[in-house]
Amino acid sequence: MAEHAVKTEKYIQAKPILKWAGGKRQLLGDIMPKVPDIYGKYIEPFIGGGALFFALNPKQAVIADSNPELINMYQQVADSVDGVITYLRKYKNTKEDFYAVRGLHWTRLPKEEAAARTIYLNKTCFNG
Repeated sequence: MAEHAVKTEKYIQAKPILKWAGGKRQLLGDIMPKVPDIYGKYIEPFIGGGALFFALNPKQAVIADSNPELINMYQQVADSVDGVITYLRKYKNTKEDFYAVRGLHWTRLPKEEAAARTIYLNKTCFNG
């Protein structure tokens, strides 16, 4: 009797990369029950850390945030996560590195490094 391989797909729930002022992560228990079971296209005008967006995991969505640095970070994580991680590994959690990285202008960096800078500053600054 031949053995049959069983294909199983692992479902991994995406979680926010960033901690964002005004984030909804702590409010998800209150918000989620109020979301209708059926809705059309989800439009997210202010993605921030994306807690609600990732919790909903909408099939059709538009992220309409006008913060270009934040949008670059999400695009680079989606398209080139290994490059972003490579840059993140170069940063140390020291006062000197923090101020040096903060002093870099994100638009003058390669897009992957700009994304790493956004994540690094978010994770090492106050309440990050």
